Amino acid sequence: MRAGEAVDPPRDRWFLKLYPRDWRERYGDELSAMVGDRPLSLRNSIDLIAGAIDARVMKERKMPPILRTACLTDNDPQSIADGMRGAAMMIVSTVVLSGIGIAFGKNGWHETGDFFKGLSFPFSLAMMSHVMYLRKQSAAAKWIITGGTVTFLIVISLLAAVFL
Repeated sequence: MRAGEAVDPPRDRWFLKLYPRDWRERYGDELSAMVGDRPLSLRNSIDLIAGAIDARVMKERKMPPILRTACLTDNDPQSIADGMRGAAMMIVSTVVLSGIGIAFGKNGWHETGDFFKGLSFPFSLAMMSHVMYLRKQSAAAKWIITGGTVTFLIVISLLAAVFL
């Protein structure tokens, strides 16, 4: 490396690769400049991933919310109401899936009951993130991230039930 050469941080590459080529050519430099050398928090990483999903899903290849609203600054923290909605979603989904599991278990379907009870907490975490961390993302990004997570959880749980 020669003196005076610019060095891109390694993480500059991982999130840009998530976006389509034409989008990267148009907005990549702006996104890299906005992210800069700041450490990426969980929230900022989710914003970048959701923006990449939007860029791939939306036909007009519009700029994602992260660039339009400068989400990488801490000017929009989660509110107490956001936390309460997330906690409520977590509690409700855990109680519902645990109740379904208990009902199956009481009716002699013990493996099915264990499946639902075992899935209740990880599923509730996915639902909580849907209302807390993804609250300002597009519906497409919310459903792809949450749906992908829930699908993964169901597949892993089914595989564990079959092979264990």
